[in-house]
Amino acid sequence: MYPILFNIGPFTLYSLWVFVIIGLIVSTMLVIKQAKYQRMDISFILDHSLSLLIGALFVSRFIYFLTNWGYFGPLNIWTFLKQMFFFWQPGFSFWGAIIGFSIVFLWHCHRKKENWKEWFEIAFVPFLVGIMFGNFGQFLDGQGYGNETILPWGIVFESTNVKYTVPIHPTQIYSIIIIAAILLTRKKIAQKWPFFESKWNWILLAVAIYSFLRFWLEFLRGDDTLQFGPIRLAQIVSLFIFVHISYLLYNRRKRMKS
Repeated sequence: MYPILFNIGPFTLYSLWVFVIIGLIVSTMLVIKQAKYQRMDISFILDHSLSLLIGALFVSRFIYFLTNWGYFGPLNIWTFLKQMFFFWQPGFSFWGAIIGFSIVFLWHCHRKKENWKEWFEIAFVPFLVGIMFGNFGQFLDGQGYGNETILPWGIVFESTNVKYTVPIHPTQIYSIIIIAAILLTRKKIAQKWPFFESKWNWILLAVAIYSFLRFWLEFLRGDDTLQFGPIRLAQIVSLFIFVHISYLLYNRRKRMKS
């Protein structure tokens, strides 16, 4: 699509990083708004927004490198350092970004003695919004793309990042649609099932739904990654999260009834 927005001399502006930064700014503003409403210390998120971004990018890149190291040539320390710090080049792991963000977030909460559950509750929706911006950046950059399709909305990517020259599934847009559907149906779900009026219960449900749909979405992916037979590593992670969160929801529901 449009991996490069424009060039000015030696400076190149990549669409992926534009939308990652926009997503970070929008997410941070939404968290600040919610924190002010809840009368929480907004300096906590302002002081650590950069480290949260760096943590997410670093672990995301690290896991992508581990699961795709054959793509980068001989495995040695120079190759590792080059791919880790030349982060503007394509290649990031979605679940790696989640893990990296979570590690840094929990570390800051522990260090500052903040209640991580309270911060997680107000940051969850903004975080999903940020992921949507990141997905759109991937779409423009030609990352996280799908496999071949004959469906009318298949897209031909004119990008060196994409190995197909025929219409493929726009899996990045599918991910945006999934997140948007989760956010837009929140009130209806709470009205129909009072159990999900609790914000924490709804968060668990949202994570379970997304991880379940992410598992199936991976079958439509066309980019190369570490696989165990027909199953991608991301699918194993998604399935593990879905089973674990579903078990937590079941126990919470059971305790509420008793």
